[in-house]
Amino acid sequence: MFMQVPLLKIDGMKLVQSQAICRFLARKHGLDGVTIEDKARVDMINEGARDFLSKYFPIGFAPNTDEVKNEIKTKHFSRFLPIFEKLLTDSSSGYLVGESLTFADLTLFEALLNSEEFFPGSLDGYPKLKTFKTMVGSLPRIKAYMEGPQRKGVPTPEYVQHCTSVLY
Repeated sequence: MFMQVPLLKIDGMKLVQSQAICRFLARKHGLDGVTIEDKARVDMINEGARDFLSKYFPIGFAPNTDEVKNEIKTKHFSRFLPIFEKLLTDSSSGYLVGESLTFADLTLFEALLNSEEFFPGSLDGYPKLKTFKTMVGSLPRIKAYMEGPQRKGVPTPEYVQHCTSVLY
């Protein structure tokens, strides 16, 4: 539709736009909340987690990577981590919304992986976030993904060069 990636071909459809794809898959697999209120809360928290996760995107690609990393450490940790810690403190299930995994949990999990990969020890003052990261990371299919070759960690120079050649 918009001549771009990502593109997901599924069920006879071609879907673009990363969040449209995520929401479609979440709905298809019951990862979007149970009630209409839960669904709205999942959307809201997912967007907040995406805001946090997006701070990591320039690392390795921007010419000022050190400045980006410094801003994350000095500005964004204190903005986002306490909010997610509180959400998990208030949760009886260990998940962000309801009693089971949602795509908001997966987005936060990815953001926390970035936090620990780029800033080891960054979650030390947030016990609920550490527990959450361990819990989600130990789910069998997540664990298999994390241990497989498809998981991309910190961008290597080769990865950055490949992405740049494909996208530009």
